[in-house]
Amino acid sequence: MPIDGLVLPAHLDERTTLARRGTDGDLVVCWLHHADRVHENPLLEVAAAAARATGCPLVVHSGFAGRHPHANDRQTLFMLEGRRDTQRRLRELGIAMSVTPPTPAGCKSGLRRLAARARVLVAEDHPLRPYPAWTEAIARRVPGSVLLVDAACVLPGRLVEGIHDRAFRFRQACEDGWRDRIDLPWPEPDLDAPSATRSHLPEDTLDLADLDDVALRDLVGSWPIDHAVGPAPDLRGGESAAIERWTTFRDEGLRAYAAERNDAALDGTSRLSPWLHHGMISPMRIAREASRIRGEGASKFLDELLVWRELSFHFCRTHRDHESIAALPRWAHETLTDHARDPRERRSWESLSRSRTGDRLWDLAQTALRTRGWLHNNLRMTWGKAIADWSGDPAEALARLHDLNDRYAIDGRDPNSIGGLLWCLGLFDRPFPENRPVTGTIRARSTSVHAKRLDLPAYRELVDGGIERASVLVVGAGVAGSIAARTLADHGHRVTLLDKGRGPGGRLSTRRRDDVHFDHGCQVLRLRGELRHELTRSWIDDGVVAPWSPRVRTADGRVATPSDPWFVGMPGMNGLVRHLQADLRVRFSAEVAALTRDDDGWTVRDADGAAIETADRLVLAIPSTQARRLLLDVDADLATSLDAVEVDPVWTWMVSGVTHDPGFDVAAEPTADVRWVAREASRPGRDDHGAWTLHASADWTRRHLERERDEVEPDLRALAESVLGTSLPEGVAHRWRFGLTRTPLGRDHLTNADRTLTICGDWCLGGRVEHAIESGIAAAGEILRDPKAITVNPTKNTLFA
Repeated sequence: MPIDGLVLPAHLDERTTLARRGTDGDLVVCWLHHADRVHENPLLEVAAAAARATGCPLVVHSGFAGRHPHANDRQTLFMLEGRRDTQRRLRELGIAMSVTPPTPAGCKSGLRRLAARARVLVAEDHPLRPYPAWTEAIARRVPGSVLLVDAACVLPGRLVEGIHDRAFRFRQACEDGWRDRIDLPWPEPDLDAPSATRSHLPEDTLDLADLDDVALRDLVGSWPIDHAVGPAPDLRGGESAAIERWTTFRDEGLRAYAAERNDAALDGTSRLSPWLHHGMISPMRIAREASRIRGEGASKFLDELLVWRELSFHFCRTHRDHESIAALPRWAHETLTDHARDPRERRSWESLSRSRTGDRLWDLAQTALRTRGWLHNNLRMTWGKAIADWSGDPAEALARLHDLNDRYAIDGRDPNSIGGLLWCLGLFDRPFPENRPVTGTIRARSTSVHAKRLDLPAYRELVDGGIERASVLVVGAGVAGSIAARTLADHGHRVTLLDKGRGPGGRLSTRRRDDVHFDHGCQVLRLRGELRHELTRSWIDDGVVAPWSPRVRTADGRVATPSDPWFVGMPGMNGLVRHLQADLRVRFSAEVAALTRDDDGWTVRDADGAAIETADRLVLAIPSTQARRLLLDVDADLATSLDAVEVDPVWTWMVSGVTHDPGFDVAAEPTADVRWVAREASRPGRDDHGAWTLHASADWTRRHLERERDEVEPDLRALAESVLGTSLPEGVAHRWRFGLTRTPLGRDHLTNADRTLTICGDWCLGGRVEHAIESGIAAAGEILRDPKAITVNPTKNTLFA
């Protein structure tokens, strides 16, 4: 390797590629993203050798600046646990490891700042998108040289000649290379190198200089990622956990692997894929130790580890668009195209995600994926094949395969995942004689047939696996409370929703008067934000919400349809809340007047002091003023923190029988005293009863707040007449004391000192429905991340015991 006399031993040299040559810079930067281990890590060994050769200090860097579509609490916590383990081991060797959090928009990442000083950048030769493009972009900023190191495969990927689309062809191309390497001991690593200190590093790359001093779960909760997917209850990241898992399987399960690996109820697999995906254990070590054991079990295990796993890496390396339909073999692409318009029983994304397809086996497999973060590989193939029949076309089927797998599986976003998911649509396979609807000549794999050879009760017991989750009581059944409850229930918590109202809605309530329905609270759903894109699309598919394109008159008198999407709940605005509460335990007309806490948990009480419900955890999803009042007797400091929130009241007026058309459907802030006027019939699915709803401005409402409804009605009617330009019949008024958020809290939720009480609401972030959604999910995430909210019984937890 011609860099300042750098000479690598053969086992490292064959894994290393010179991608760029340069002579400037004062650091050796080792960029680690998947090779998250110390033992048998060629990435670290090459970096240490480069530091010795150049005399430049070595810093190992791992950052979270990259934007992943499924960055969530589950994935991120597992990765941070691994980084902490690696950082601790490197510190013992005198090597500095910098870890940086997500980078705010417009700021350079810690890696970019380090790369700008790199005499040598040592990066992973990893084929999965978007890493090759990211590596190329970072390499352009390096004043020195760039080395790429394969740390993932027993046979380095760049040594494989040709392009191979079938396992038997790949095996033939690689078997000599594996045979030459598999039994070789890994040489004792030399990680001695000049180490960077704080003085060597840019100050702003030290945000997480020592993960041992950081509460990882709190850190994850503070990052701008998806908190709707909680940590896997019994999967811990890191090299130590990986070695423990491998050692147990090697000694107790490897010999029976061939006989038991395909039975999900027995689960005779290694279950190593989460740690292998993140590089927390050396595949070279696993192959070498399995080879020593020999026998049918070891032979079949090595076939999976070497042939199928490394074939997937080879596929990603040799197919640039390896996540797309275009990457499928021609015959598979053609047969899917031929059947693209076949009738099918399409299911929404949410029905798939929440295990609501009605197929017992598939739903149970999805439950395992969603609640445990891992799915048995043989069952995952059947799970994946079924999605095509429930999707609108092949492209949607593949998108859903990627989404559901990568969102929930800790071993997702991996070349092996890409290979397995695309196999469901014909990759690495051949056409079959039977030409079936939807999937044509692609190999069939029926859930009903699979279910007949699987002991479903035993598999269900395996999925439940001795996991005991805390009971949760959610007070406030509006959007925030309902989605918090929904998120917790989908992770297996026992949840009860309480609300003082007579039915679902909160500020999304729909009121009925003289057979006319009024959406008299929240008027429009914007549903902005990429995190909930799939959920919004699913709600549209299921008819829970519908697009709304009214004629809107703005304050300057112009009339136009909205430029950004507007939505409404169906058949009324409370349809969204009703949907979120489906199959949850909900108690209406339950007004909470007091809270108490004892050894049994939290109890909510009525005005007479009688207990309404008791649970381990409590979520308050009610207006901040009401939450403050309840908290005063149980946590005065937490109650005081809510003083920062300022809310505005709103008088609302509803009328029907209006025949006049003012030339618009919505008037936004038409006068100083009127905030909003809307024609109910302009909303999709509503009957035309000449119904209109008006919201007075906050200032007007405050001036008239304590008047009786009948007394204020004529004045509200006069406001409406001034906007609509016509005389109107009598209507009815409704007072929202906490209708709008003027000054939000500025945080997505609050929690008490022992994490047993959580508070959320739209007022945390700003007052819109999407703020309520994010706040409710954040409150649920607080409980999902809390290790005290879940108990794992190792005597019953056979999945990851």
